[in-house]
Amino acid sequence: MAVSQHDKALIEKYLDKAMTSGEVMAFEQRIASEPDLSAEVKMQEAAIDALKRNEGLKSELKEIFDEVKQERRAKTKTVKPVYWAAAAILILVSTFALLYITSKQSPDHNELYLAYYKPLAGPDIIRAENLSLEDKELEEALELYRVKNYDKAAQKFELLLDREKLDEKWWIYLANCYLSMDSPDKAAATLDRALQSQSNFTKQHAQWYMALLELKQGNIEAVRLQLITIKEREGIYLRDASSLLEELN
Repeated sequence: MAVSQHDKALIEKYLDKAMTSGEVMAFEQRIASEPDLSAEVKMQEAAIDALKRNEGLKSELKEIFDEVKQERRAKTKTVKPVYWAAAAILILVSTFALLYITSKQSPDHNELYLAYYKPLAGPDIIRAENLSLEDKELEEALELYRVKNYDKAAQKFELLLDREKLDEKWWIYLANCYLSMDSPDKAAATLDRALQSQSNFTKQHAQWYMALLELKQGNIEAVRLQLITIKEREGIYLRDASSLLEELN
């Protein structure tokens, strides 16, 4: 299983010795019990060590190529293959270290989106006799939503919302359909409408999913603004917003 962006941020904090003693103890317990996490920690430790040795690598390469030149000038035996192998290894290590730095500096926004986005769980489906027409249609929409048939679920939600037969919270479910269908324009328009709601439930969810939509589109500054607003209001997405904001900074 791939290590998440959140865990990569924890590894960085661990290797930078920025964790509290309690956090270190808990994280080292995870390292001992999770092979993928342990492998990632070792890889990052190796990359950091390579970075520290970067200046030494340059001098080592220079010595190798100087010796190769001397052997050629002396017209002695063929250049020793071991020198070329050593040079190749050193170049590869340097390249890996550079790529590692770049990956730390520029987190992939699409990976972060996939790590944080989860469709809002649907409420329990109504199971009763003598349901009204609207309740039956809502039941059908929710069933489609639960089985991830987002295209047809969106059509049902659209009809009900257009007829003003549902309260504002259902705009969030429609927006999630659009996000899962990769229809960002429709998702944005739906979330904009939900953000105008007087319902605290609706507004909090709308802010979070709008932040994720901006993240998916690579609008990092807009994401930060949304996340800061969520943190200030200390709502239901406080922990997720704080974690994502830390990864972006």
